[in-house]
Amino acid sequence: MAEREADIQTPEDEIAKAVESVEADTPAPEADSRTPVERVKAGWRGLWQVPVLMVAVAVLVGGVSFAIATRPAPTFDVVLDRSEELIDRGQYQDAIRVLNERVFSFMDTQPDLVPIESARRYHTLVARAIYEGQQELGLDVAENHESVVREYLKGEQAGAVLDPEDVHRLAMTYAARGEHDVALGRARTIPADERGLRADVERRVVTRWMGSAVPREEEAIGLLTGMLADPELKPEDRIWALARRAEVQMEQGFVDEAIAGLLRALPRIDPGEDRAGAALLHMKLAEAYLNVGATREVQTHAYRVLELAEERDPNRASAMLALGRVHEARGELVEARDIYADIDARFGGTPAYGGALLGLGQTLAGLGSIDSSLEMYDRLVNHLSSVPRPVGGPTVDEVTESLLERYLDLVTVHEFDAALRFASLASSLHAPGTEPPDVLRAMADGHRLTAESLAGGSMQTPSNADGPLSTAQLDAMDPSTRTETQRHLMRSGKDFRELAERYVLDDNERYADALWNAATQFDRAGDMRAALEAYHAYADGVPDDPRAAEARFRVGRVHQAMGEYGLAADEYLGLVDELRSGVGRSVGPFGVRSYVPLAQCYLLDTDPENDADARELLEAAISGSVGTSDAPHYREALVELGTLHHRTGEHERAIERFDEALSRYPDDPRADAVMFRLADARRQLADEVEGSLDDPMPDAERRARGGQVVELRRDAIEGFEGVRARLETRDPITLTELERLHLRNSLFYMGDCAFDMGAYDEAITHYDTARERYPDDPASLVAMVQIVNAYVERGDLRRAQTANERARRFYLSLPEDAWDDPNLPMERADWERWLESSAQLYETASGEELPER
Repeated sequence: MAEREADIQTPEDEIAKAVESVEADTPAPEADSRTPVERVKAGWRGLWQVPVLMVAVAVLVGGVSFAIATRPAPTFDVVLDRSEELIDRGQYQDAIRVLNERVFSFMDTQPDLVPIESARRYHTLVARAIYEGQQELGLDVAENHESVVREYLKGEQAGAVLDPEDVHRLAMTYAARGEHDVALGRARTIPADERGLRADVERRVVTRWMGSAVPREEEAIGLLTGMLADPELKPEDRIWALARRAEVQMEQGFVDEAIAGLLRALPRIDPGEDRAGAALLHMKLAEAYLNVGATREVQTHAYRVLELAEERDPNRASAMLALGRVHEARGELVEARDIYADIDARFGGTPAYGGALLGLGQTLAGLGSIDSSLEMYDRLVNHLSSVPRPVGGPTVDEVTESLLERYLDLVTVHEFDAALRFASLASSLHAPGTEPPDVLRAMADGHRLTAESLAGGSMQTPSNADGPLSTAQLDAMDPSTRTETQRHLMRSGKDFRELAERYVLDDNERYADALWNAATQFDRAGDMRAALEAYHAYADGVPDDPRAAEARFRVGRVHQAMGEYGLAADEYLGLVDELRSGVGRSVGPFGVRSYVPLAQCYLLDTDPENDADARELLEAAISGSVGTSDAPHYREALVELGTLHHRTGEHERAIERFDEALSRYPDDPRADAVMFRLADARRQLADEVEGSLDDPMPDAERRARGGQVVELRRDAIEGFEGVRARLETRDPITLTELERLHLRNSLFYMGDCAFDMGAYDEAITHYDTARERYPDDPASLVAMVQIVNAYVERGDLRRAQTANERARRFYLSLPEDAWDDPNLPMERADWERWLESSAQLYETASGEELPER
């Protein structure tokens, strides 16, 4: 215990030790070669990214020993004097450390032991150190502002009377916090002989007002007018206020007033005494004249600035910028570009820098250097993101407008990809969800136009087609192009949907247009769910709009494409009923167009009871009672009714409908499918008529029917050959699955028709063609088997035996489930015939006679 007490020093000893410690740790100014900023940054940069004082306090509180906290209060003057000396020397980190380590513990735990005068000095010095340190580092940390205000107020509460410089620091901090009225109130307490300090606060407040998202122009004008009315205002502050007032007047649109004020002020400025001030006011005149298109006056004052301003004076760059804009306005793009490039090279960081980048973007685009223009705009966008409202530079709105002008220029010449890049840059200037409607529209249209360009100039809207809803246009593209096209369509749809949400409350017409476009782009992209949602929103949200009926029709089409036949039928039936009743909203042509898809839904659903209704709808559609034969629905009804007859075995009626469809619409995109079904209907009708030849009838009728069978089969072969010829001219990648099936089966059915007519050599030729084209397809077994049967019928058993072995080997090579495909052109009769031919060949090879059947 004795040793421990011996170690305890008196409070005076501790203070002395603290001072010695600070002096030991703090190099003298002449021994430190670093600049003040470098010295401060070395220790404070990491600390000041968080509230500096608060971090120091947190560390200090955790390390205060009980012994120190319970000692008698020391004399603080030595520590406070040393801290003030450190602040005066610009060593703010060291000052804070001394105050925290040697005074704070008593202020925090035993404030009653701290003399009131020491408390006043402590709070004032802490506030001063933090403020000056922030200024030295160029920081703007909210927590530090809070600490400055708190400490100054605590000092005042303790009875401190702030000197003018401390009042200035406090007012400037209030201004930094956005408490402008409080800042100005504090500034007004600064004595008249320190007018420069008050002007400094006023300048800070005006700058903050005009740099805010919504500039406070009226307040700024009032404050500037008050400054200019003060006869004690220093000349440099008066020039600054004149320049700022002109800027605000120009912002408000009072350009003539700005020009008049500057013209009256300039004769009071002696360029010999204040070249920089005169240059500034001439610069503001040049900018004002630029606003009214007085290019001659712009040049006069801009050249005067160049005569007055120092080489690195930012006003020199602004004068060059004004001259560049004059050249640009006159269409002298090369001259303007060169001036802007000079500013870019020599005056980065000045107010003119952003304007130069904007000018470069505009002039390079005008000269056709699109990529270089985009590079400049990209640099400008990055510049704006780091300086949200650069003083004297272009605003976000101005750059957005310029980018949209470039976008429209390129859209006009169909350079959609480049146009979209400009629109995308405009979008990047705004946070997601805050883009102006014009930007969203440009993005949406840009993606749409780019997709259409990739598709060859136009895009089909699947749900608006009267035929089967499909994405055939997308399917016909190579995979890379298809993916890119769908990406653009989806983005277009999303942007249009976002645009619709912007208009939903206050512009019904634009809301409807954007929502319709959103649905259309989703539809084209093949995103049926997104399209369905948008079409539903349109039909429900604007039921009296002329396109509401079409939206309901498209809702039905999308449901139908997704196999939701009941939901689709409900939409179609509503349109048909309104058409029939003639009451309620006019559904226009969409009631008529709903007949065929409603019939299709009835035929495809699981309810056989409504199949008769489907037939009735289709027959009504071609009877003339609904629409005319020139309408698209007539073509659809004709093809669909023929398909229904074909499916139900009404081959003669199917032939009649298909034949009429091909005669009326030879260039229809589905002509190949109709041609196949027509040929197949003739093939099946031939089989049906041939099957009737065993019935009792006169010989003349039997002969006539036999001739009909041959004619039908010849016509069927001709039809299948036409299908083959048309489809084989197409790029295989563009064929749909149904078209591939029709091409394959056409080759086999030609062989069948020839075989059934007894034209065995012709049949073998067709089957060989099919087998060679589809060597690995299970359907090839049909061709191989029929070749066997043809040779047997010809009596060429040796070739038949060879063909049969080939067929058998191929059959054994196939998995059992290969025969589960219902589209294979091999029916029960084909299997029976192969077994019969195989048996006959076995009989011949073994010399045995098979029993008669």
